[in-house]
Amino acid sequence: MHQILLFCLLAIQFLYIAIIRIDPLVRDKIFIPLMVSSLAFFFAPIQGGLSDYYCRKKSLLFALLIVLIASIFFVFWFVWHKQVYLFIYIFMLGIAGNVAPIALSAFKDITRKFTNFRFFICLALFYYFIGDFGHLVSKYFASSKTILETGFFFIIGCIILVFLIFKDAKDRELPEQRPSIIEQIKYIYH
Repeated sequence: MHQILLFCLLAIQFLYIAIIRIDPLVRDKIFIPLMVSSLAFFFAPIQGGLSDYYCRKKSLLFALLIVLIASIFFVFWFVWHKQVYLFIYIFMLGIAGNVAPIALSAFKDITRKFTNFRFFICLALFYYFIGDFGHLVSKYFASSKTILETGFFFIIGCIILVFLIFKDAKDRELPEQRPSIIEQIKYIYH
């Protein structure tokens, strides 16, 4: 089951890196990841707390759908060059599209331990391959638009896999003992 979570993380990062590589302007290659990462940094605890309150499966599906919708806004920006689409993409992806804290929390719930070394090695090797060799892949094997389309198919595959296969232990174990959202926010930012 935790392989599905790893696949979700890798598919999201594949689409994110493909989006960064599709625009030839250097200014946007710095601006987009910086803004998305800073928003994701501040909203990750809230998103993780909300995944505790609701359940991991619903939160993961919601975040994957947000990533898919936000990426469509990126394509709108790329086609029509309206800055409002880029800002919608950045805010949607930074605020609600961060899959990493939910996937790592779900991994801990499934395995009853924190993420192991192999999990991070898979992520690191994927980042290294896509980051260092991604331009070779897009130059010799496929265009950047094809890589973007492949990323969309990966996201849709993730949504289907999570919906059909992923079982959430929190729904079955603690339906009446959930703390309120206010208690979660007070606990996170005390």
